[in-house]
Amino acid sequence: MVNKAIFQIMGALVLSCAIALLCAGIIVNAGYSPRFSPVHSSLTDYVRLLMFVVPLTVVGIGLLRLRKWAALLLSILLLYPAFWCIMAAVRPVDIRPGDATWLGFLFAAVLITPSILTMKYWRSLIWRKKRIEGIAGQ
Repeated sequence: MVNKAIFQIMGALVLSCAIALLCAGIIVNAGYSPRFSPVHSSLTDYVRLLMFVVPLTVVGIGLLRLRKWAALLLSILLLYPAFWCIMAAVRPVDIRPGDATWLGFLFAAVLITPSILTMKYWRSLIWRKKRIEGIAGQ
């Protein structure tokens, strides 16, 4: 039961990120934020915003319903920024005393966690809902 709750919490977090991104994008594109707003916003700005929000929403709902494809997609998508966090920690561009390059390893560990959980609890997830033959055959 804990494994199902973990993926549902990840799904809720992904959905909340999608909602926050949608709200922030609408505020910026509508011109309510004078510092970040463009001079004029067009339909393509909203389409670009939806290109990020819709997949996040689909993955979030998939994680809430414990789907394997959603866990796999989230794991793959988070491995890319984890790789760049490790690269930034290993090869800092301009290092000075007091820089916290170890934070790259910390962020990478946080970003790799969904992949580890997906591998560990793979059997508790499902690809899609099973069809009931008695109802579908009638």
